[in-house]
Amino acid sequence: MQNRPSRPPLPVIYEEAPPLGPDLIPDGGAAFCLRIRDVTYLHYHSTLELGWCVGGAGECYAEDRIFPFSAGDVQVIFPYQRHYSRSGPADVSRWRFVCLDLSTLLPALGFFDPSSVEEWMQQEMGLFGIFSPARCPRVHAAALRFFEELYGEPDRPRRRELCGASLCALLAELSRASRDVEKLAIRRDPVLSQITPALREIPAG
Repeated sequence: MQNRPSRPPLPVIYEEAPPLGPDLIPDGGAAFCLRIRDVTYLHYHSTLELGWCVGGAGECYAEDRIFPFSAGDVQVIFPYQRHYSRSGPADVSRWRFVCLDLSTLLPALGFFDPSSVEEWMQQEMGLFGIFSPARCPRVHAAALRFFEELYGEPDRPRRRELCGASLCALLAELSRASRDVEKLAIRRDPVLSQITPALREIPAG
């Protein structure tokens, strides 16, 4: 059994954003302007956070690593990972962020069951942070496809199914790209961990 690295205590600051619902309708309006220029604080969420930089440049700090970003890059931050991002000194970045509770969202879209999603996250993920076409082009392409579907016209045929499929493709590409790297020590969802044995007893179908 692989030994996972020890995990430092979580920071005091915890920020919970409403997760994307099964209707897959994100908050409207213009892209979020990331105006943080100086180091402020680390925070974390209990959900998966995906981001799409639609303009500007800057840096993302996550789990003691620094990832530069620019327009077109995407961000993947797993549950309970400490992170924050800031724009460059002369180039305010603009982002679209969504938080995803995979244990409820994917089953609602017809993909996986909660315990399978939890195990996949725990056992197979090793990469996180900023993804550009130069770093893991397949992960970047899958994430971009998800955002393009998510923020496209809401009445497009099969939009919901394609959003779900592109999200699953992103997770699969992350898993594949993480095959030869050390796996993350992602904290488990405490509620899901308690009910997983019962979920496994529920007949499928």
